[in-house]
Formats: sequence, structure tokens, C-alpha cells
Amino acid sequence: VGANGTGKSTLLKLMLGELEPTEGEVRQSRMCKIGFYNQHSTDQLAKGVRLAKGELLTPVSYLHHTFPEMNVQAIRNALGRFGLEGHHHLQEISTLSGGQKSRVVFVEMGLRRTHLLLLDEPTNHLDLETVDCLVDGLRAFEGGVMVITHNVELINRVCNEIWVIEEGKVNRFPGEFEEYRDMLAEQLSAIADEDPEEKRREKERKEREAAKAEAESLGDGSRPKSKAQRDRERKEAREAKAAKDAAEAEEKAAREKAEQEAREVEMAAAAAARREAEDARLRRESEIAQAGVGARGRPAQELMSQLLEGASSPLEVCGGLLVLLAEREPLSLVG
Repeated sequence: VGANGTGKSTLLKLMLGELEPTEGEVRQSRMCKIGFYNQHSTDQLAKGVRLAKGELLTPVSYLHHTFPEMNVQAIRNALGRFGLEGHHHLQEISTLSGGQKSRVVFVEMGLRRTHLLLLDEPTNHLDLETVDCLVDGLRAFEGGVMVITHNVELINRVCNEIWVIEEGKVNRFPGEFEEYRDMLAEQLSAIADEDPEEKRREKERKEREAAKAEAESLGDGSRPKSKAQRDRERKEAREAKAAKDAAEAEEKAAREKAEQEAREVEMAAAAAARREAEDARLRRESEIAQAGVGARGRPAQELMSQLLEGASSPLEVCGGLLVLLAEREPLSLVG
């Protein structure tokens, strides 16, 4: 453990031979096998494996190519011990989730029978179920394990010694991780009392830690979610969306029905108004014509004048004229 930038990852790279020391030397037994894992290990999974034509790159095929002395059932048993479900054993690796790929890497590390495992922030981006599988695997591992992590739960469940990197030195801490954390808090508090700027930063740090602790206690998702949690949330989201869509469809249908009923009422009212207007017109025409018919023996010109005076539209004139034609001789009317 140690603050960011103190050289934790650099130490691992020196042990792996990826860096040359600026002073001193790194000596390692030729018989010692070292395994390494970090959050990018899954990106390198199955790189460089050559398969036969038509063969899929699955966890089983990859591990069988890597460990040809093992039979398929033994490989599947190993995958099962790390919590990879059976139907994923023959699934293409490229389609697996990050947590599922990590489990394949854990199995590979265990099968290589290494003497020392170097783990750099191994729980980053892992869900809780995969972290549990990692813890179980590390507990069962018979070799040495060196872990760089900020995960308190992993430290408490796996580690039996704490080494602190600071000021270019590595020293064993004689106590539990909680004691180390309390010591850091006291040191920061002492610095803050002397430096106003550091005091402000310390206050902000405590506020962030308090907010994080509250978020974890409320279970708001700040901790990695298990696959079951994610599946349940996706199911609830689908059900909520389906209910929302159904409600919107029902509302739309009700709205369209109301609009259709309003149109039908409006059309019926318009038709009734037209019928009433037509009936009124016909009654007016009849009244005008009957008045003309009642004046039998009067000259046609006088009857026509009366008809024109009583009518309010050409249609009423035509209606009255038709009635007159039905009652009088056409020639005498025209004459």
C-alpha cells in the first residue's frame, strides 16, 4: 500500500523484469515462476492462439491449446470452480463480459502453477461475484501473493501482511490495515494543523470519504454490482418501459376515441341544422305558393308579383312557381 505515485506499480515491473533498476540489482531464481494480473489482463486474453479452420475461440478451446495435457472435462471443472457457468464454457471469448473473461484469466493463472502471483489493483472493474471468486482462488493458492490494492475488503480477506511504500522505501507495517489507515489519518491531521491549505484538502478528503460511506450504506450503486443485480435492474427497467408504453397506448386510444365521438356529434349537429334549414325553406315555399293558389282568378302577372315580393331567395321563387304551375294551366300562367 502507499500513496499514488510512490512506486507501487514500478516495484512490480522491476520484479517482472520489465524495468531495469537505476541502482542495485534484481535477482530472481530461474526456477521461480511469476504470474501477473492487472485490469488490462483480459485485453490480452487468448492473443496469439492459432485455431483450426472453423474452430471457435472459447474458454475451453483456449485453455486446451494452452494446456494440451489436460482433458476437456478437467478444464471445465476448473472453470466451474471459478464460477463460470457451463453454458459460457463453449461461448466465444469475444462475447464474454469483463467479469467472465477475468475468471478465465484466473483459471489460467492457477493452472500455470506459478510460485508467486503479482496483482496490480485486481478488483478494478470487477463485480462483487467475480471479486468473491478471486478471493476464493487466492485463498486456495499455495504460493506467494503480492497485491497492490485500495480495496479494504480484499486486504482483510486475503492479506496477512501489510507493506508500505513511501519515500523510496518498502517497510512492513506491524499491524492491521485499519491501524495503518488510522495512522495515516493522524499524520494528515497533524499536517493540516500546520498548513491551512493542507487543512482545507484534508477537510475535502473527509467529506468525500463520508459521502462515499453514506453512498455504500444506501447501496446507490457506488460499489460494483453483481450480475444478478444488473439483471434485476434491467428486468425492472424493461417492465417499467412496457408499463409506460401500455399506458401511453391506452391514453392515445382514449384520446382518439373521444376525438372521433366529438367529430360524429359535430357532423350529426351539422346534418340536423341542414335538415332544419331545408324544412324551413320548403315550408316557406309552400306558404308563398299556397298564397298564390288561394288567389284564383287573379291575373298571372299579379300572382307572379306577389310571389316575388314574398320570396327571400331564388330557391323560394322556384318552389312557389312549381306549386303555381301544378295548380294553373301553363299557358294562362305565362300569359
